[in-house]
Amino acid sequence: VAWIDGLGLLKVGPTSAGADPGPACYGLGGTAPTVTDADLLLGYLNADYFLGGRMTLDREAAERALRTIAEPLGLSVTDAASAAHQVVNESMIGATRVHVAERGGDPRRLWLMAFGGAGPVHAHALARPLRMPGYICPPGAGVTSALGFLTAPVSFEFSRSVAARLAQRVLVQLEAIFAELEAQGRSTLAASGVRESEMRFIRQADLRHVGQGHEIVMALPYERLAGVDLDLELRPLFYAKYEELYGHAHPQLALEVTTCRLTATGPRPRVVLNEETSRATTGRRALKGSRPAHFAQVGGFVDTSVYDRDLLTAGTSFEGPAILEGSDSTIVVPPDGLATVDQFLNVIVRIAGDR
Repeated sequence: VAWIDGLGLLKVGPTSAGADPGPACYGLGGTAPTVTDADLLLGYLNADYFLGGRMTLDREAAERALRTIAEPLGLSVTDAASAAHQVVNESMIGATRVHVAERGGDPRRLWLMAFGGAGPVHAHALARPLRMPGYICPPGAGVTSALGFLTAPVSFEFSRSVAARLAQRVLVQLEAIFAELEAQGRSTLAASGVRESEMRFIRQADLRHVGQGHEIVMALPYERLAGVDLDLELRPLFYAKYEELYGHAHPQLALEVTTCRLTATGPRPRVVLNEETSRATTGRRALKGSRPAHFAQVGGFVDTSVYDRDLLTAGTSFEGPAILEGSDSTIVVPPDGLATVDQFLNVIVRIAGDR
């Protein structure tokens, strides 16, 4: 939900309209302006082809809702919609930067995975300022989370708080704790129908420099900690990880452990993805027409080709601006984007130009 705070600044979230009553454009009684209402007014969503045509969106209701923030801000409804769209994008950009930085990554070397019903609508606006090469939208993007749930192995996590400075004798104590956690994991997996031969156990520990306020969750690649040489094996492992994350380690400082963690998992379900033979095509068969869509980098609305995503075949390639409408999500390709469909029907959008 978009709203104006006490200082007169536009905010988006954390309040959501949910599914009931949902955004104003759903026509189910919602009146608050939402990101979905903004996306509709910016031309990204098709009022007559939402959910693959199973639902019609109310454009007038979206305009009424956005007017409640446009008028106090002295903006047109379109400018208010664009502002709401940009504010929510900035929130996601900030969260992505933190997520990548905490893992020592560089967004310029990463592709953005865009899924969910609305994720592919906003992906272009996230990938550009993060200077990513582009983004990938899997088939069935709107239900990718459900696919992940169904294809993930049965898994349980166990932990035990510990407060000890690391020493060789402490490793024996930690081994006893991990043995107890593993017994819990083995019992839980057995109750879930996992065979003994298919059980796997992953050990981790929260480690830090003594007196430090932030821990690193370290994977422990040892079957038994009791036989590990602390100075020759475990300490170097921690310092290497610390240096990877923060650029400099402090090997002169002692270490302490705060938590023992164990993940007990069963076998990963075997999933075979459908694969199609690629053949070069422009997607003309899937072209539905065009409509104006708003792109901040060109300063307004531009005529944008509209494709039926479900008719795109492997090997299809075309330039933006374009909108790909599917039964469960909508993909927005910016004017400087190049969209390609791979053999698994992922839509891969590469962003060119000065980013």
